[in-house]
Amino acid sequence: MMPLAGVRVVDFGHVWAGPYCAATLADLGADVIKIESPTRLDVHRRQGPYPHNEAGVNRSGVWNAQNRNKKSICFDLTDDVQREQAKQIVRQSDVVIENFSPGVMKKLGLDFETLRAIKPDIIVAALSAFGQTGPQSRYVGYGPSLDAWSGLCSLNAYPGQPPLALGGMFPDTASALYACFAILAALRHRDATGEGRYIDLSELEVSALLLADLLVQFPGEEIPEDWVGNRDPYLVPQNTYRCAGEDAWIMISVEDEPSWRGLCDVLGRPEWADDSTLSTPEGRLRQLEAIEAEITRWTRGRTAHDAFEKLQAHGVPAGPALSIPQLLEDENLKSRDFFREVRHPEVGTQTIYAPIWRFDGFAGETRPAPLLGQDTENILAALREVS
Repeated sequence: MMPLAGVRVVDFGHVWAGPYCAATLADLGADVIKIESPTRLDVHRRQGPYPHNEAGVNRSGVWNAQNRNKKSICFDLTDDVQREQAKQIVRQSDVVIENFSPGVMKKLGLDFETLRAIKPDIIVAALSAFGQTGPQSRYVGYGPSLDAWSGLCSLNAYPGQPPLALGGMFPDTASALYACFAILAALRHRDATGEGRYIDLSELEVSALLLADLLVQFPGEEIPEDWVGNRDPYLVPQNTYRCAGEDAWIMISVEDEPSWRGLCDVLGRPEWADDSTLSTPEGRLRQLEAIEAEITRWTRGRTAHDAFEKLQAHGVPAGPALSIPQLLEDENLKSRDFFREVRHPEVGTQTIYAPIWRFDGFAGETRPAPLLGQDTENILAALREVS
């Protein structure tokens, strides 16, 4: 039995953050009911990648990965009867997840006050770009714009160059997981007190947290406007270095004296380990050009994998810079069953990412995403039985 067996979640989410939050709870065993609109389909149902480039509302690879382990019911929430049916589902549920712009749920008559009136201990998690309050709360935002607003893109820039997009969906994925933590805490609070909770999560604030130590500021301290690409003022040397082969690279990051001594051993420069002028990050920064030239000389004669093995054997944090196809073939991820094949009734076999944790070595089952509205009749029949 998975930890959240017996917990029911109503997923009003769309695109990425809300659906991935709900999918993560489903991975933990929750019964997740995805509320879908028959007239306004989720963006990811309407975009690829599609198998064999054949489009269809049930064929999107992203949607099917994000909505695994769920049920699907179609409601037109502007219709009074269907909105009441949605409320009946909430009445029999524990958690509601939504990531609309602030005010949308209220317009639909499904805001927290309304839901709490019909289910006093309901937990509602609202994920939005800028939070439910504040001067920007009414604005919309997606992953790339939040990358930029939060400062993450500035960290990806090189001196004299504009901020660079990160790619991927860092704000959405991170926000989904932070929301899961809050929901789990709210469930524990409810079990102890009988009280529900309203969770207001700002994806901008989550994105800013990804800056980590760079947000720490002391009074009067100047914060530099420009950063330095792959390098770091406290981890020296840190950079990507060219390896043997076509477009092959490895990232090396020296974080302390043991890893610096390990790097000196690997490079065959034991005298550097005993050089007091190189014993601190500040000292190594002053001689960084010579250090990096020696590292590049060493890495250019080895494959990224061989360099990785040698560096790790000497306690040096390092990792090859993989392409997406290489990541899909990564031995460690495969050994942990991170990539799984599911059999979808319309798409056929699809490889998707699995849960990111194990309970006593077990990560739970992974069922394919539902077809559009496939569970509508069964769920409505269950509602009629209860009523």
